[in-house]
Amino acid sequence: MRTAVLHAPRKLDLVDRPKPLAGPGEVVVRTAATAVCHTDLSIYVGEHPGVKYPVVMGHESTGVIDSLGEGVSDVKPGQHVIINPIIACGRCDSCLRGAGNLCRVAGLFGREVEGSLSQYVKLPSQYIHVLPPRLPLEQATIIETLATVRHAQSRVGVATGESVVVLGQGTAGLLHTRLAVLTGATVIAVSRTRWKLEMAERMGAQHIVEASVDKAVEEVRRLTGGKGADVVIDAAGGAETLRAAMDMPRLQHISALLRRDQHHRLACPDPSGHESEHPADRLGSGRRQRIHHRQVSAHRFGGGVRGIRAQSEPHPADRHRFRELSSCGGWSFP
Repeated sequence: MRTAVLHAPRKLDLVDRPKPLAGPGEVVVRTAATAVCHTDLSIYVGEHPGVKYPVVMGHESTGVIDSLGEGVSDVKPGQHVIINPIIACGRCDSCLRGAGNLCRVAGLFGREVEGSLSQYVKLPSQYIHVLPPRLPLEQATIIETLATVRHAQSRVGVATGESVVVLGQGTAGLLHTRLAVLTGATVIAVSRTRWKLEMAERMGAQHIVEASVDKAVEEVRRLTGGKGADVVIDAAGGAETLRAAMDMPRLQHISALLRRDQHHRLACPDPSGHESEHPADRLGSGRRQRIHHRQVSAHRFGGGVRGIRAQSEPHPADRHRFRELSSCGGWSFP
């Protein structure tokens, strides 16, 4: 089989390797599609911390079951599957209490564990989830991100009739926008980029705000009649975004939902003039949270999420990197 090995930053080669054999409790999956995200780009150019080269990238992946190891009986060859890329150790305290998403030594498929830029991959059967056969495998790669979004909105409890602000309209932000619209919420999409806001409108956002997040606070208050939003979702990250997100929710009620952990200390004044904790409940929704691949892959999303297309545009600063990746010969695996 052919495998794309990144020997060092920007040193990507196609090599021939033996096809893997499934051991007890394992499956071999023939790779069908792999999405490239910013994690892959940062690994490729050498900007991702802690990566040990050589590495086989690829973690947002779908495929077809090729063969089964001894003891695997809940799936069968030929089924379409998506891969959960968080590979837990199964032995630490978190894993033993059923929280493998918080494994102390978890590895990411395509970073610490060899990923899907290979014709075939082998992994324990618990990390694959069966997809409806009618869902195109290329489009299904976005489920890895959608699962995180779905889990986050489930935790924060987005409900019909609520006002939801989504800060940032990249891939995760647009998925948050669309999922909140489908839930029946009134969505306020915030971005500095016009074409992303146009996509948010096509996703069903009722209001769009073209401004930096700090300048969007007053507009959010205006759109919510001065009360503030019921839910604020930070899909951008950063200290300024986080601070603005803390100023947008209505008091004593709802949550600021954060896409990633940001280690910034915030001083939020309360009405008495003293610094205190903001009443918003801050919920992390990063990749280390439990990813609901099985629920997202089930019949509710069997035909995809209406209005979501499994494609995005590279950020202008990264376009040259995408061109560089696409220029590597032989990336189309049969």
